[in-house]
Amino acid sequence: MKEIILNCLPPFPIDCPAAAASILKAYLCKHGYSVKVIYWNILLYNLENEFTWNKCQNVKGASTLIYTAYLSVQTKNVSLYNEVKAALQSIFPVMLNEKNFFDEHIEKYALKLEHSI
Repeated sequence: MKEIILNCLPPFPIDCPAAAASILKAYLCKHGYSVKVIYWNILLYNLENEFTWNKCQNVKGASTLIYTAYLSVQTKNVSLYNEVKAALQSIFPVMLNEKNFFDEHIEKYALKLEHSI
């Protein structure tokens, strides 16, 4: 039997079922495929919130910040990295005087995300 894996990716909301994935799964199963849906948006939700110290759960776009950080580290994009760093500094300004705090935070979570996927 052929197996298909469907992926529901962030920043898809976790409180809203992925109708397209469910409909496609039902159709494929009916036609003889074994189908698995992986809800990455749910699996990575806690990591997204940890990255912003649980301060941005209702802030539009904040859930994508960890992925932007990851891409900036992987591609060595200094401009993008600095944008992420500035966003984090605005979220947690009390740590502005802590040397390397934000750099270490970005590096740590880029690695955590890589290990998660």
